Amino acid sequence: MNVIERVATRLPQVEVQWLGGLKTIAGRLTFYRGFLTFLMIIPVAYESAIVKSVFPTLWSFVAAMAGALGLAAIAEYGIIYPSQIKFNKSQAAKNDRDPIYERTRRIESQLEDVKASLDDQQRPVADGCGCIELAEQLSEQREDDQ
Repeated sequence: MNVIERVATRLPQVEVQWLGGLKTIAGRLTFYRGFLTFLMIIPVAYESAIVKSVFPTLWSFVAAMAGALGLAAIAEYGIIYPSQIKFNKSQAAKNDRDPIYERTRRIESQLEDVKASLDDQQRPVADGCGCIELAEQLSEQREDDQ
């Protein structure tokens, strides 16, 4: 366990459901606010002398910004989002916070008990009805027919 994990496991955590909901909604609105801000800033940023020397036209500047956003989207999709999901799931599994995780653990435990019980009960079945002989005869008949 590294230093960060040791410190993080000692920090107190408080659950305030409405605060989490507020943060989620605010985070989702950030996309729309950022898009509007981006649209308003493009012409202003393009008018800078440095930007005009690198990008000859406004459309080349817009294309470069779209490319940067595309690279950010690839990084977000391939690295950041899966890492965030893993972190969130590990936080939910700590301290019995996730009822689905706890229910799954109980079911797995019960399944192991059932498997152990079935292993204990496995024994040869007495053939009082002659089923084994009948099965052998049917198998021989099939082989003869082929």
